[in-house]
Amino acid sequence: MTVPAHYARPSQVYQPRVDRLGVAGFSMTEYEAVDGRVLNDATAMRWLLEDTGCVRQVTTGSDEDGLRVEGDAHGERHYGVGRTAVRVVEAFTLLPYLGLPFPGAADGYATGRLYRDGALAKQYTATSRVGYWAILYTYMRADRKGIGAARWMALHDLADQVAADLCGK
Repeated sequence: MTVPAHYARPSQVYQPRVDRLGVAGFSMTEYEAVDGRVLNDATAMRWLLEDTGCVRQVTTGSDEDGLRVEGDAHGERHYGVGRTAVRVVEAFTLLPYLGLPFPGAADGYATGRLYRDGALAKQYTATSRVGYWAILYTYMRADRKGIGAARWMALHDLADQVAADLCGK
């Protein structure tokens, strides 16, 4: 699986300007992230926001009287014409049964809404795509791992957007 180098580096780090930020609405479904940890969206978003240094305390749950980010993320297998064509050709030649890898990809999506004192302040969206190669006997695991990585990368970008808005120059 090829994860872009951008995600291997830490997020942009800011001087803390926000005392407390609540993270709410993100799914609690567990998946495998880029680094192999098993996470859920709420925990991942909290950790990614903490990594920016922008917020002194990030809490999971709603904070009605201050700042909160509500959002959602999901990932899915990407069906492209090129990838599908390669899979069809390989299927007719039986090469996947001999261990020839075929291409796969997954897309990740994340949306978030920033609320200040209960009022909507801004809306964010982030998308990502990760490519990978799999063989017939491992493609289901590769798909799950790719979808988790794409989902995590979209959350990473979403956290960067929120932190840039709150603590950027």
